[in-house]
Amino acid sequence: FVVVTNCSDQHRFRDMAKIFKGLCMSGLWGCFDEFNRIELEVLSVVATQVESITQAKKQQAKTFMFPSEPAPIKLVPSVGYFITMNPGYAGRQELPENLKVLFRGVSMMVPNRETIMRVKLASCGYSMMDVLGRKFAILYALCEQQLSKQRHYDFGLRNILSVLRQSGAVKRAEPPDTDEEMLFMRTVRDNNLSKLVADDVPLFLALLRDLFPKCPEPPKKSYPELEDSIRRVVKQQKLIDKDTWMLKVIQLYETSFVRHGFMLVGPTLCGKSQIMNILTTAMTEAATPSPHRLVVMNPKAITDAQMYGVKNLQSDEWTPGVFASIWQQKNNRSLKYTSWIVCDGPIDAIWIENLNTVLDDNKILTLANNDRIPMTENCRIVFEVESLRNASPATVSRAGIIYVSTPDLGWEPLVDGWLRQRLELGSGRDKEVDALRPLFKKWLRWDGDRAKPPDGGVATDFFDWNSRNLRKVMPVNESTQLVSCLNLLSANLQPHVDSSEVPPRDACARLLVYSIAWGLGGLYETQERSKFHDKLMQVLEAAGDTEVMPPCKEGETVFEYVPDWNDRARGWTLWAPSDWRPPRQLQFSALLIPTMDSVRAEFMIDIIANLELSRNPPNYRSSLMVGGGGTAKTSTALMYLKKFPAETSISKRINFSSATTPAGLQRTVEAEVDRKTGRTFCPLGGKRLTVFLDDASMPLVNKWGDQVTNELTRQLVEFSGFYFLEREKRGEFKRIENLQYLAGMGQPGGGRNDVPSRLKSKFFLFNMVLPSIVSVDNIYGSILRARLNHKSGVDPSVIAATRQLTAATISVWSKAQATLLPTPARFHYVFSMRELSRVFQGVMETPLASINKDVRLVELWKHECVRVFADKLAREQDKEYVERLVATVAAQSFGEDLAERCKDMRWWCDFQREIELSEEDDEPRAPKVYEPVSSWDHVLGKASAYLGMFNDRNPSKAMNLVLFDHAMKHLMRINRIIQQKRGSAMLVGVGGSGKQSLTRLAAFISGHVLFQITITKTYNEGTFMEDIKDLYLKAGQRGLPVTFIFTDGDIKSETFLEYLNSILATGELVGLYQKDERDAACAEVRNDFVKACPTSEESIANLYQFFIDRLRDNLHMVLCFSPLHPKFALRAQMFPAVFSSVNIDWFLPWPEDALVAVAANFLGPFAIDSTDEDRMCLYECMGAMQLIVRDTCRDYQARMRRHVYVTPQTFLCVINAYKKLYARKYDDVNAQEKSVNIGLEKLSEAAHFVETMKGEIAQRDQVLRQEDEKTNALLLKVKREKSRAEVKANEVGVQKRECEEKAALIQADKEEANKELNKALPYLEQATQACNSIRDKDIVELKQTKNPVDIVRLTFDGILILRSFRVAEVRAEDKIINRVPAAFIHDSFEEHTKGVISDMSFLRDLKYFATNERDNINDETCEFLEPYLRFESDPSRNWSPWAHPVLDQALAKKANAAAEGLCKFVGAMVMYHKASKIVKPKMDELRVQEDKLRRAQLELAGAERELRSVEDQVTALDEQLLKAIDKKTALEQDALAMQRRMDGANRLLSGLSGETERWTEDAKNFATRRLRLIGDVALACAFVTYSGPFNSEYRDRLNYESFLPAVHRRALPASERVPLVDFLIDEGTKGEWALEGLPNDDLSVQNGIMVTQSSRYPLMIDPQGQALYWIKRREKDRIALDPASCITTLSHRQLREQLDTTMSGGLCLIIENVEHELDPMLDPVLDQAVVRKGAKMFIKVGDNKIDYDPMFRLYMTSRLPNPHFSPELCARTTVIDFTVTQKGLEQQLLVQVLNMEQRVLEETLAALKEEATENTKSLQMLGKQLLDRLSNAQGNLLDDTELVEVLASTKAKSKEVEGKLAEAQDRTLEIDEKREQFRPVARRGSIMYFVMTDMTLVSNPITLQPSGWMYNCSLKQFLDQFDHSIRASEKCQPTTKRVEKIIDFLTYQVYRYMNRGLFER
Repeated sequence: FVVVTNCSDQHRFRDMAKIFKGLCMSGLWGCFDEFNRIELEVLSVVATQVESITQAKKQQAKTFMFPSEPAPIKLVPSVGYFITMNPGYAGRQELPENLKVLFRGVSMMVPNRETIMRVKLASCGYSMMDVLGRKFAILYALCEQQLSKQRHYDFGLRNILSVLRQSGAVKRAEPPDTDEEMLFMRTVRDNNLSKLVADDVPLFLALLRDLFPKCPEPPKKSYPELEDSIRRVVKQQKLIDKDTWMLKVIQLYETSFVRHGFMLVGPTLCGKSQIMNILTTAMTEAATPSPHRLVVMNPKAITDAQMYGVKNLQSDEWTPGVFASIWQQKNNRSLKYTSWIVCDGPIDAIWIENLNTVLDDNKILTLANNDRIPMTENCRIVFEVESLRNASPATVSRAGIIYVSTPDLGWEPLVDGWLRQRLELGSGRDKEVDALRPLFKKWLRWDGDRAKPPDGGVATDFFDWNSRNLRKVMPVNESTQLVSCLNLLSANLQPHVDSSEVPPRDACARLLVYSIAWGLGGLYETQERSKFHDKLMQVLEAAGDTEVMPPCKEGETVFEYVPDWNDRARGWTLWAPSDWRPPRQLQFSALLIPTMDSVRAEFMIDIIANLELSRNPPNYRSSLMVGGGGTAKTSTALMYLKKFPAETSISKRINFSSATTPAGLQRTVEAEVDRKTGRTFCPLGGKRLTVFLDDASMPLVNKWGDQVTNELTRQLVEFSGFYFLEREKRGEFKRIENLQYLAGMGQPGGGRNDVPSRLKSKFFLFNMVLPSIVSVDNIYGSILRARLNHKSGVDPSVIAATRQLTAATISVWSKAQATLLPTPARFHYVFSMRELSRVFQGVMETPLASINKDVRLVELWKHECVRVFADKLAREQDKEYVERLVATVAAQSFGEDLAERCKDMRWWCDFQREIELSEEDDEPRAPKVYEPVSSWDHVLGKASAYLGMFNDRNPSKAMNLVLFDHAMKHLMRINRIIQQKRGSAMLVGVGGSGKQSLTRLAAFISGHVLFQITITKTYNEGTFMEDIKDLYLKAGQRGLPVTFIFTDGDIKSETFLEYLNSILATGELVGLYQKDERDAACAEVRNDFVKACPTSEESIANLYQFFIDRLRDNLHMVLCFSPLHPKFALRAQMFPAVFSSVNIDWFLPWPEDALVAVAANFLGPFAIDSTDEDRMCLYECMGAMQLIVRDTCRDYQARMRRHVYVTPQTFLCVINAYKKLYARKYDDVNAQEKSVNIGLEKLSEAAHFVETMKGEIAQRDQVLRQEDEKTNALLLKVKREKSRAEVKANEVGVQKRECEEKAALIQADKEEANKELNKALPYLEQATQACNSIRDKDIVELKQTKNPVDIVRLTFDGILILRSFRVAEVRAEDKIINRVPAAFIHDSFEEHTKGVISDMSFLRDLKYFATNERDNINDETCEFLEPYLRFESDPSRNWSPWAHPVLDQALAKKANAAAEGLCKFVGAMVMYHKASKIVKPKMDELRVQEDKLRRAQLELAGAERELRSVEDQVTALDEQLLKAIDKKTALEQDALAMQRRMDGANRLLSGLSGETERWTEDAKNFATRRLRLIGDVALACAFVTYSGPFNSEYRDRLNYESFLPAVHRRALPASERVPLVDFLIDEGTKGEWALEGLPNDDLSVQNGIMVTQSSRYPLMIDPQGQALYWIKRREKDRIALDPASCITTLSHRQLREQLDTTMSGGLCLIIENVEHELDPMLDPVLDQAVVRKGAKMFIKVGDNKIDYDPMFRLYMTSRLPNPHFSPELCARTTVIDFTVTQKGLEQQLLVQVLNMEQRVLEETLAALKEEATENTKSLQMLGKQLLDRLSNAQGNLLDDTELVEVLASTKAKSKEVEGKLAEAQDRTLEIDEKREQFRPVARRGSIMYFVMTDMTLVSNPITLQPSGWMYNCSLKQFLDQFDHSIRASEKCQPTTKRVEKIIDFLTYQVYRYMNRGLFER
């Protein structure tokens, strides 16, 4: 059993896994048809699935692990899998190699057809099988050779088998003796005639006759019953029974028997649909009925996923498709009828291939979810198509073909059928038909020479002549033209039908002439119409009917006339528009003025729209206007729609663009309708909706040549609806009633699309020609006269000049149109009627006060003409031409005198008035009056003032603009545009031209709200729609003027432009508002609507239109695009409104004077030490450098094919870099000069001071001897006094020791007493706690107890005894404690205790006793308490009557809380007494001893005082002695210091003698160096900023052949030749870079300078990875802190988080593998748009603010060898070309070979270089320290001995380092001599690498297109071969021979390596 699967591109690997698992577990075979239609990614996974099954089968496993399955699955060994595919068809993949090896390939060869034919014929019972088989094979071979080549012709095996099967059926149906040749000939004929085009039929029949000469023409098989039914149906439907067409009906019937899938192919309006309808109706209504039903769908009106179904990638949920749902519904055997599923739409090789298993013998629809829906007997699938140009042979062979040629029907049956239908309209129509029938024959069909007009040539009829001699604006066939003619004729005759009258014959003839003119000639331009008119006149003359033609004057044609509809005779009347009356409020953007063209177009649209719907001839009440730009198609449609009665009709304008999709169109229509019943919908309120499809031809034509959006349009027009796309309703048709259509489109050609021919047949077609000069004059003359007239108080001279204004404007327009022709580079040079309109709009919207005389009017006109015609031009010479043209036309139209008075171009603007405070909101505003510029300085001052105000209000967005002349002009242009209602602009210029900045300023000047989207990584269409909603809220609901800036960097999706296209064209955006949101928006504007339109009805439609109109008036889009963007020209074709509905202002590159002005503005306030003349030279040099680089970029692109751009923003970078570098270098020179001068001064002072010190040293020697004698005498006196003090000190010491011994004994006794005291204190603490635990309420409770328990009584006895109170007499008495009775002492409770406790101070007295009287307790008291407290746990020793103490605390607690505390108190006090009895004697003794100690200490103090007196005397003498010694020492040290200073000064002066000479020489040159800085810094900044993208050759040319001469030519102070590298970095830095891995060739060092010193972040072109390697080593410390964040790519999903981490942490961010553009999210980072808020700095990235650390550094690298970066990206970054050079690579390879051959040598050299680098840095540092210490010394240099020593040490170190460097240099030379022996290897390697890379330049010898991209080779690849060559080559000595061996091996190895990869020899 074989399971067949029809594979498609919708199959996913999970779907394939299900199939394979099912096959494995069932053991079935699987056949995967069209296997290579599966996507490549899925095929790769399928390879692993198949491999796992194959391996399991090889291992004979019972179960195995299937990929991605958690558990083993069963494997039945009989499982098999087979794939079938056609490798060369469209939409097929090349199978991956890992999949190919799993299958055995079998090529299916073309079989021997004749053998198959003979065998099959024999099996069918033919006895003449050999003869018939041979004839059949010969016939098909001749057909393939001699018939025309049609895509639908199939003479292959499937067709052969179909014919053979049919011949077998025929043989069995006929009597046995019937002639077999006749039967077979008839079968072959009938099976093939249906698919042949008309021209091939005679040839095919002739071939048949030649092959079967003995057989007469066999009769066609007849089907009497069916044919009768067909004729009956044809008659019912008022059709014409034409034999050739009826034959197609029968052929379709026969095909439906032998094929279950068949195709009706033929041009539009050839009757394909009617053939199907007639046949199915006839079969349904036949005598033996066979019910049939048609289900029609257009597969191209939906996507493939919507057609068949699609799986959700996340949820794996299946959504069925429209076709799949219909298929499942109709393939149902229970249905009582046969279903024909008709796919009525173009075929492509994608969707049709999914039906291969349906069309072949499998008859199964296989879906991507593995559903398999079989085809039942009561279902057929039909394809109705115009051609099969995209169908594969496999598809064609599977289906039966019925081709309907144009001659099969022709145009005559259409006329005859229409005339037959006229007879059914009522009585009297026969006269009308009789009048028209002969006219059709005479005028359209030329039967012979009599009817043929002169000059008819070979044309057979009027249609033929037209197609041969005239050119239509769009191609249509004759049937389409005739249908338009018949529909127009029906529409003109309809009033007569409605009034039941028959027009006269002449009236009919005139109406027919009118209908032929517009039906057949409506698609011609004016010149062609004249030719058509002449030919029509000739035709009528030949027929003798010239009287029915209109009386045309010279230059007029029949198209300017119309049969008067108010006249029954329908006489001709000339078209003339009605008089236009200006509205009260003249709003130019909303003006619609009728012209002759618009009036006649409206007339035809209207009468066609009022016809009844009809399918024969097809009339869908729809019209399509074709015309060039500016032919008023849209205006005509809007005027027509505006006349609809609001009660019954509404309209909807839909603007198509290249991004309009069928789904978008469907959503738009669905938004305008409501449910009526079930699946039927109608417009809101049941009204009639007219849909205006503007730019109908704009939708994208896909790769198959189909316009899918217009396929949905055709379905909507023809079938009044479309299929539901909701999941639960798929397959159901949504019918929409009360819709009619009006469309407009541009003329096809010149990059503009055509619409499908089958769509054209649904419309009445006519061309809108450009209005005549008279019409244009009428339009704009009327507007001018309405405003500039005497009633308005206009000066008569102005009115007189107005009369010439229209003609002058038209003259300028027509000449510009004829001269400035569009080219591919200047595609926007299109001058349509829109340009005319904009000129007059500018004039009309100017206040009358500003044009008070004719000179002002002409000046205004000239200004507006130049604005409209010149501003959009892309070349300066073109702009100058327009200005000359305007001046010439002005002189011709207004006179030489007036033209002379206004010969100078005068600018106009509206921001020249003084600023005033607004009364509404106290905002400063100026009146906006459009008037001529009074003076350039005045308007410049105003603009500058506004700029200052903008910066004050927006400090975070402050703009540092230079308003030079060109910038001011652009500012005024932008301001003029956005001040006009509905004025939008497109600013075209390279990045950095100032487009956005000037727009912001213009918007601020105009008082507009500025709106701009913020692009982030997650920004998408939904976010854009939300931003647009906000835009609509501001401009539409609130009525605020808004300027919307949109750049090409904001175009994240082309859909964005589709939305803008729609907004610019109509103001509406599909899907922006839901119905409730739209109603809410309308409600918001209701009050404003009532004020503005008091007479209009407050309907939702009117409110919404008011909302849209206000939005369009207030919304001003400013599109900032770059002309260098690769999609710029393409977008002009895709989104016409984006280019045609805006005013284009083309920003030319800044001229040199503008660059000089900018430089002067930015550098003017900057401090430069130069004269004014030198400053001006600097500005000129900087401007010249920019122009030089601009020219060099063009040359570089032409020669090297590398794109480099320089923009105005780059120029600003040069200026900023200049300021930073100049300030740094100037400060360095000044600091160095200051240090050198001070150092020289210090050295001079030191030399002078040495001489004076010699005399001072001799004088100080004498003073030193005198001080020595005084010191010796004082020393003897001090010794005597010290001996006396020592005796006294000994006496005091003895006394002190005695006191200390006594104090120690007392202290020991005191410590022992304290220990005993500490033992007693816990008992005292317990007593205190016991007292504190007793509460007053407990005492009160005891008082209230009359008879307390015995334990309480005895407790109080203990208290009485303890306090020595009176107690009762002692006597025995029984007591009960704890319920145990015993004999004890009588208590005193009654006698004494009650009195004690009744005292209120009882508790307080008790506490006082514990604190102050505790020591009064004696042993007697304790003895009295002994019976109460004593207890022994040993019963033998216990004398207590109870087994516990009498005063037990726990038992007392049970009686009363107070009793417990009292018990505890008594016991604790007794224990305290026992403990304190031991302590007290000791404490008494301690007090006695302490008293003795005090007396001894007093005696000791007296002795000590006496001792101190003696010591003070000794101390005083010591001090005198010390002073004497110090003085002596100071004199000695002073003498020594002076000697040392003198010695050091001598050494210092002699050691610094060399430096002194060098510094002296330097001091003379500082002024010169400072002067030359102005030019040297300019050259250095130009080098750093401009040179990066260029190679070494161009860098040298720029720096030394262009920049340097430019500086010297202008006499700007500069060095003769600036050593740029040495000027910018020192040797130590170069050494550091080399150690970090940067090659040390000149180019690499220059690149290093640009990376480290450029103000912009570097973007490095790094195909060999050298820059990345260097950067990673250079930044290794910072990278180590967070490697995951520091190195990333643009595609990394956490790029924003990485940016946040590195920028806020002051790390570096390396972005690798940049291709041609960066993420727009990085734009603010590249611009370094740092915002300071207090001490905090941040950059706003998207919607987030990221903290900015100044240490942050961004690096970007690209592996592409020749990337094409946009100008904007080049301006934002420093592009640096790190591509390795031949010299640089040679140096690297030398290191490589030495590392392998002489490693020790190379390591020694590396160590030397590292040491030399360190020594060089040390030498530089020491020299700097030497000068710094010398210059920073305070006071006399020789006073700081340490400094002198340090200076000397520093100098010594410098000498040492210099020696080391000299030694290292000598050793390096020695090593280099040895290294140079291997130089030839490195040189050869470098050459070989560049030979390898040059292979990429290989081009195709035929097409000359580059084809060597496949030979791209990385440096790593080459280094592998290089290393291998060194390792594998023969080892030998000497070195020269070894080098030769390596070179030979390397050369051959590289040759073999590249040769192996060559595509062809």
